[in-house]
Amino acid sequence: MIEARAQHRLDDLLAEESSPVLDWLAWIREAVPATAEDPGTIRVARECAKVDPAGVWLPRRLREQTTRPLPDDHKADALRYRLERWLNPVWKNGRDRTSRSEPLRAAPKPTTSHSPRIGG
Repeated sequence: MIEARAQHRLDDLLAEESSPVLDWLAWIREAVPATAEDPGTIRVARECAKVDPAGVWLPRRLREQTTRPLPDDHKADALRYRLERWLNPVWKNGRDRTSRSEPLRAAPKPTTSHSPRIGG
């Protein structure tokens, strides 16, 4: 009974999703079938659909990142971590932001543990 209610809630959530999200959900589950049981998979599909709704360039990255096994627990989160550089890209100066073929990761900003005092 509890399982049936949970399945109905999941079905209702999926019915409200856009076509790109549902496509990404299928592509992720095809690449990593074990994510079908992971509730985090829908979040990854939403993020993928946000940056590449038509699946033009990111599916190749998905396949590349799933050649190595994912951990037994939290597969969707691990996959999300592997796709991070493409889901949250930082662009080179002067590049067309509509082209997502060359995203770069942001370099961390140096921090200091203290600030020098001025005037005294």
